[in-house]
Amino acid sequence: MKAILSILLFLISLNSFSQYPFEKYPAISDRVFNDWKVSDTTKNKNRFDYILAIPEFFNNHDSLIFRVTSSDEDMLNSSAISLFRNKNQVVNYIEKFPLGLSGLDGGNKPDTAFVADYNGDHLNDLKIYFLNLGCGAFNFYAQVIYFFQRPDGGFTKISFTDLYMDFNYRKERDLNGDGNYEIITQSFQNYGKHNYWLFNIYNLKNNELVNVNKLYQYPIMSQILYRDNFKITKNLSREKMKTFSRKLPDDYSCLSF
Repeated sequence: MKAILSILLFLISLNSFSQYPFEKYPAISDRVFNDWKVSDTTKNKNRFDYILAIPEFFNNHDSLIFRVTSSDEDMLNSSAISLFRNKNQVVNYIEKFPLGLSGLDGGNKPDTAFVADYNGDHLNDLKIYFLNLGCGAFNFYAQVIYFFQRPDGGFTKISFTDLYMDFNYRKERDLNGDGNYEIITQSFQNYGKHNYWLFNIYNLKNNELVNVNKLYQYPIMSQILYRDNFKITKNLSREKMKTFSRKLPDDYSCLSF
């Protein structure tokens, strides 16, 4: 019995150290927020407001208020997003994805928000996931929105569709130590008779997302199995994997305010 327990503990310890290749690099240190306030203003065409307050977001300790709004009329098309510095609105635009009724009847709903300096300019940035409430494989997807704060007081918004499996392991990583953390995306990829996880790498440069796969010998692919699998597949050569490189993530959008 002791021998069996020892073997089990050994196997568990091996699994606990399993990781994707990018996980060996330093991960971003962020603040996590998910205390969303939801208001159902039914007197105003069933409009739903999701509001998140982030204290001391700005360098002078001003707060950031994030608000996303959807209603019965536009739930299948878009949602209005606003950012406030204290009580002053600094961002206001329409994002081309739905929230749905209280996030319960389809569409997406806001989930976890993160605050960190993602691009190394000593200004806080904001990242928010909006989870897909579809069915089947769509449950794996999320809308990801970054708001990169600029020195001029404005923001650059970067959004795209990404897989939402476990945001902890796929945090932004600093692969070259320059303080501009690489953004790692994950998507499904079929090739031959197998399905894979496909990982691409991006940086924010000149207020645009730029693919930097070539700098780090990416993309990489890991075969999807009925067990945890963190290894780069040997079914394809690294040269073949490069043919699946994606210049930009799915549904990519960039706006400056």
